[in-house]
Amino acid sequence: MIEGGLLYRPKWDRAPYDRRNLVVVDWAGSDIKVESQTEKKLDNSIQHRVIRNLLEGTESWDVVIDDDGPGEIAERRRYEAGRRGAPRASGAL
Repeated sequence: MIEGGLLYRPKWDRAPYDRRNLVVVDWAGSDIKVESQTEKKLDNSIQHRVIRNLLEGTESWDVVIDDDGPGEIAERRRYEAGRRGAPRASGAL
């Protein structure tokens, strides 16, 4: 973490996440310079690809929220009904 021009390093030697959980995404057909799909639903945008991956993925999601424009949520989120109906959210990279 960098704060005020100083670099803070953890005092432990461990990975911040389990690299075995990373998923490789094939971005063929997407223009990595086009983030937003806009109201035109540009099918070569990163946003369009992420939403399509969420909808076509192997996990079952009840709701995918696509909010793009002024006042948008920070990232795409997906929700599923968990145990006892409690929602579980996950962000997309």
